[in-house]
Amino acid sequence: MDEALRNLVEALEGELRGRASSFGWIPTESPQLLREAPAGTGVERLLEGLSSDLPDPTRERLPEFRRALELQPASLGVLLCGLDAKSPDESYRSALWWTGLVRSELVPSRRSDLHLFLVAPIGTINDPRWQGRRSRIESDERFCRKFVWLPSSAPDPAEIGNFLDRTFLARPWTGETAEPRSLDPLERLAEEAGTKSLTNDETRKWIARLGSLDGIQQIAEDLATILIESKQ
Repeated sequence: MDEALRNLVEALEGELRGRASSFGWIPTESPQLLREAPAGTGVERLLEGLSSDLPDPTRERLPEFRRALELQPASLGVLLCGLDAKSPDESYRSALWWTGLVRSELVPSRRSDLHLFLVAPIGTINDPRWQGRRSRIESDERFCRKFVWLPSSAPDPAEIGNFLDRTFLARPWTGETAEPRSLDPLERLAEEAGTKSLTNDETRKWIARLGSLDGIQQIAEDLATILIESKQ
């Protein structure tokens, strides 16, 4: 992996840590997810055996540079690695290989909490080929949910923040506040009319009186009384 791509992965990790901390989660490095333990155990031994007869250049390998975090107490697992510009398909297969190994050793209840963040080469944000590759990868349902960051030629923290907003780390409170509102149309009319010429209380009384079955003369008198009382 070239140095620029390594730097992008590290920048994403830094912003991810900050975003997770703002949610009250504690991001910690995970040797288990990173698979720094000695190879040749469990399902990895089986997979290595199945691929041992292949020529060395095509044998599946773990990504050259990878990062792995656990977010506690949510027990979320995040894997990060890059997609090489010269061999994007091969680097993606390596990422899948890694993700499959990690998922195979997670208890079933935690498998849905595993996420893979992939970083494309710098300057690919408007590249149609990489946009298509991102769509294919993110729709790939194997092993876990996947997100692909296509960086600009000069990525900054705001750009990384926009990427994180596409993930489970989105900040829902940055949008317009959604205040609870009554589903009763008459109640909503009272609220809206109350912001104009009548108060909420006056409007509710008008609506209640208009809904009665009394004569028109009595209704008019009652409405006038409501206005007179509100001015006293």
